[in-house]
Amino acid sequence: MDLRYLVQLDGQWVYSVCVIDGYSRQILAGLASYYQDTIAVLQLLYAALNAYGCPGGLIEAQFKVQLRRADAHFEQSTTLEQVQAAHARFVATFNTTPHWAPTVLAHYEAHLDRARQRVQKVAHPTLYRTGFASPQ
Repeated sequence: MDLRYLVQLDGQWVYSVCVIDGYSRQILAGLASYYQDTIAVLQLLYAALNAYGCPGGLIEAQFKVQLRRADAHFEQSTTLEQVQAAHARFVATFNTTPHWAPTVLAHYEAHLDRARQRVQKVAHPTLYRTGFASPQ
């Protein structure tokens, strides 16, 4: 997941929320929205899983996705629809432009409560920086 502030419209932030494949670095699903809450995240995960299937596992990775190329378009937008259109163009451009980025992976154990609703403890957090840059 990659979450980022895009622009303020009428005093309210619009966010970019994207699901990114860890191997290909392709944006599998993304949206520009006033919300970065659980519902927005679950909608994107559903869209990515529906389009690409269930992965063998999930990892958290720090991709440092930058939307700087599209920032001017976001800043010129005056409506949510214009921001969403600029975001859709960004996703299409990102997925068709080759780039290289270092890969940083995070590994940790998350201990949940009995109802499996809340994280009670995170243990053994470790960051791994790979020795290579992979294509995005």
